[in-house]
Amino acid sequence: MSNTQNDETSSENNLSNNMSREGLTLLDGATPDTLDLFEDIEKQKVIAASPSYPLEERLEAYEDIIESQVGDTHLTRARNIEREVGLRQLYLKFEGSNPTGTQKDRIAFAQAMDAMRRGFDAITVATCGNYGVAVALACFLAGLKCFIYIPENYHTKRILEMQEFGAEIIRIPGDYEQAVKISSLQAEENGLYDANPGGSNTAIQLRAYGEIAYEIYDELRDAPAAVSVPVSQRYHSCGNL
Repeated sequence: MSNTQNDETSSENNLSNNMSREGLTLLDGATPDTLDLFEDIEKQKVIAASPSYPLEERLEAYEDIIESQVGDTHLTRARNIEREVGLRQLYLKFEGSNPTGTQKDRIAFAQAMDAMRRGFDAITVATCGNYGVAVALACFLAGLKCFIYIPENYHTKRILEMQEFGAEIIRIPGDYEQAVKISSLQAEENGLYDANPGGSNTAIQLRAYGEIAYEIYDELRDAPAAVSVPVSQRYHSCGNL
């Protein structure tokens, strides 16, 4: 192993050890390439994020961003896994091709567009990682302020991405459920759009996730016999968000 590789490995180990001492460590492997994204949608981003344009034009530009960048993820047949486990047809849907590398972009962008349509200028949400990055990016492209609440003993490398997209990070004592309560309370008291799951905007979130089912059907031209997805024990858990 080269000296450079040794240094990189040592730095990663030190970071992991330091974070573990500070509290619960949440490391995820999503590595989005937002530079290419911004180059592809530069014109639409300028219109969508600028209050100087009429709302109708902003919504149209933002819808163009969603249609070109979010969803329609790859569905690939996994023949080698079929042979290994003895299944006849097995397909994998890769949500990692969404802008921030996870399926969270689907609900984040849907809610940002809803916030624009309803006249909100800021969104709040509680998160432990992926969902926060998705909301931060969606707000950045829509010209919305973003307030993200994170339990103080949770750590994720994705916080840097949230800040790069202009989100304000608020650390709070307690667990994720407590962060949701405080975020939702701030939304109610300060007229912010509440993007937390389980609230008044849940129907929008479910419709956005429901697009996955339509995409699978469009690809297969039939409903699959079974669908397997990762879920958490509770809808309000960091495993889900």
